[in-house]
Parts: sequence; C-alpha cells; structure tokens
Amino acid sequence: MKEKDKQNLSLSELARRTGLAKSTLSRYFNKTREFPLNRASDFAKSLNVPTEYLLGLKVNH
Repeated sequence: MKEKDKQNLSLSELARRTGLAKSTLSRYFNKTREFPLNRASDFAKSLNVPTEYLLGLKVNH
C-alpha cells in the first residue's frame, strides 16, 4: 500500500488504526496473504482515502 508510505505511517501505527496484528499487515504487504476486501473500508478510513482509491478504482468527482 503506497498510501501508507506517502503518509509516513509505520506498520505499528497502521496496525493500531486497523486493529490488526503487524504480522498480518506484513503478509498483506508482502502479498503472501490475500487482502481482505471486507476490511477495505477500515483501511481506507485509517489512511483517510476513499475506499475506491484504495482498491484502485477511478473516483469521479
């Protein structure tokens, strides 16, 4: 998730914001575990971005 890097968030901080373990998040970033689409809105909220943006969908304004 490039947005995490843009916002200079540590894995620990993102884990705290999403309520997930750092090891789980690490697996998502390493693509050794599939990203849970049912948690996309939680991640988007934690990163202050629209869910559509996080999923790579175009957002019409």
